[in-house]
Amino acid sequence: MSPHNVWRWALLAALVFVLAGLACDPYPPVEYVNATSQRVTIYEGGKFFCNLEPHQSNEALADEDVWRPDIKVVAEDGRVLLEDHITWDELEEMGRKIVITDPEHPPSPSPTP
Repeated sequence: MSPHNVWRWALLAALVFVLAGLACDPYPPVEYVNATSQRVTIYEGGKFFCNLEPHQSNEALADEDVWRPDIKVVAEDGRVLLEDHITWDELEEMGRKIVITDPEHPPSPSPTP
């Protein structure tokens, strides 16, 4: 096989590998949104997942096989803002978005023009 054909086959194999990887992830990411004025720490299944600054969001790839439904969110002042068991079906119903709010400090309304 000529070197030219080896490069063609390598390129074709790489393309097939990339396309197969894209086809294997049919789910859009799960998004966490920190709608509070505090830094929060998010735990999934009892394990640290991430920290989010105020009004920051984070997307993570997940599918039903790896989803850890026990979610806990702790504010920087130590209060638990969310502790829930969110099933995969419930997550889908939520549009794959978990918005973290602070019931003691609701966001101020947007000013109207």
